[in-house]
Amino acid sequence: MDAQAMDSGSFDELRKLLLDQLRNDEGLKQYSLELLESSKTLENVEWQNTRNKKTFDDLKKEIEEKLMAKASATVWSLMDAKDSNTSKLIEARVHEGLCQVYEERHNMSSSTQSSSMDQPQPLAHQHQFHQQAIHQTQHAGFPSSYHQYNA
Repeated sequence: MDAQAMDSGSFDELRKLLLDQLRNDEGLKQYSLELLESSKTLENVEWQNTRNKKTFDDLKKEIEEKLMAKASATVWSLMDAKDSNTSKLIEARVHEGLCQVYEERHNMSSSTQSSSMDQPQPLAHQHQFHQQAIHQTQHAGFPSSYHQYNA
């Protein structure tokens, strides 16, 4: 299951979505500008006359930790927000993975059991929770590839 999740592109898709949202986050842009405007490195008179690597390294050292902390908090809030596309994507991908594990286990257990069983176990995509998740992601504007288990 681990390799399948990585090979399916789920993490790449999530990373791309988060980076796009970070790039477009006005609060993060404003915070970056505030850090630059209040920078001690950029206030230095020598910097105005030079554009050297040391100046950029000093600037990075001064603001990187603060900016990364703000970006991290923004990413976590995007992933945690109930109505965000990010949280819906995570929920859909986790649900798909759980369904796949359920179906793999069901197929393994049914192949080892005798064929005289009266009623086979239902597949994961047949229960109510799965149908609700499909309904929610369809109405959130997700493409049909998110609904591969919808039979």
